Amino acid sequence: MNSGRNGPDAGLGLEWEALELLCTGRAEEEPELLAKLLRDPGFQWGELLEQAMRHQTLPLLALHVLELADRNEIKVTELIAWHLADYLELNRWRLTLYRREAARVAEALRASGVPFVCTKGITFESTIYQGQGGRMLKDIDFMIPPSAREMASEALQLLGYQPGRYDRKTGAIRLHPRRMEVIYALNPDHLPGHVRLSDKPGIPFLYVDFANSLTWAKSPYVVPVEEAIQHQIELQLPGMEGATIPSFTPPYQFLFTALHLFREAGFEQWLEWELDVSLMKFGDVIRLFNAHEAEFSDGRLLALLETHGVVEPVAWVLEHTDRTFGTTMIEQLGLEGRVEEDVLYKAHPSTDKDRAWHATMRERLWAKDRRALFARSDAGAKQ
Repeated sequence: MNSGRNGPDAGLGLEWEALELLCTGRAEEEPELLAKLLRDPGFQWGELLEQAMRHQTLPLLALHVLELADRNEIKVTELIAWHLADYLELNRWRLTLYRREAARVAEALRASGVPFVCTKGITFESTIYQGQGGRMLKDIDFMIPPSAREMASEALQLLGYQPGRYDRKTGAIRLHPRRMEVIYALNPDHLPGHVRLSDKPGIPFLYVDFANSLTWAKSPYVVPVEEAIQHQIELQLPGMEGATIPSFTPPYQFLFTALHLFREAGFEQWLEWELDVSLMKFGDVIRLFNAHEAEFSDGRLLALLETHGVVEPVAWVLEHTDRTFGTTMIEQLGLEGRVEEDVLYKAHPSTDKDRAWHATMRERLWAKDRRALFARSDAGAKQ
């Protein structure tokens, strides 16, 4: 199993060690390692909870902490236990609603003749996260071909969705700000985010995101969406007998997951929004590989990467994953030496300048002000 057998880095604190165990799935294989950290007298719960929120792993943390507490392997204050239990149950309720909504939207898309698959969290939470409520979900992600944008938008409007964002102050839906409209117009790799109000307690709105590219607009890496969507399987939604959603087959799912991480790691807007890289995104890559390790390691995944010319960005992600978490995916896939060392610490240029960061990926993940790690230089200059 690719679960960080070298162990997490102790240099960034006990709390970070604990989160790395959760990220790699090792806390599930060897829960005693997590329990030992949580019992340490110097353990800082405040730091743990803050970083878990930043990395969207709070429900996963809650799941494991409460299980250890129930088995009397650790002691947790009643207040912390109450908050963790409350958040875990809220996340499970949110997942229930999003599963129902995914089935509802999928039915409408099928009726409208829109080719599509569901991606990311809605497919991961019931598979590689075992449907226990540990995977955080903020929206439902879909992939459609560019030719289906108008049909998909019309289907969403019939379901009560509209482009915009939920305004927590007013409880209403607001149009996207002008800046976002410009971003969507200049980068037509996604539909503008669609949202609808919900009448369910605790979850005031539901949000869907429709991508029509496995990479991004004007990307040098192009995977034909129409071809990718043909490689799909049906996933059973937990607690909903007979309700399924289409998902990419495992090789295409892994390809898209790695490319998505590569994309968000590079663009400056994600850095500004603190959505560039996270333990959850790396955890998705690790858990997905572990679930299909034999299939991915037999040469077919490498052939898929070669066919679509995406070896370098995927190798970029996996090289960082291996170095940070002690996995061995580069070796298993035969990707040794497929990404240059100086490229590993560069981000995609957002202007006429190259950008690089000056830290390891682990330090970048841990940092609470990642922008301070980046520096600019003339395009093409040696970093």
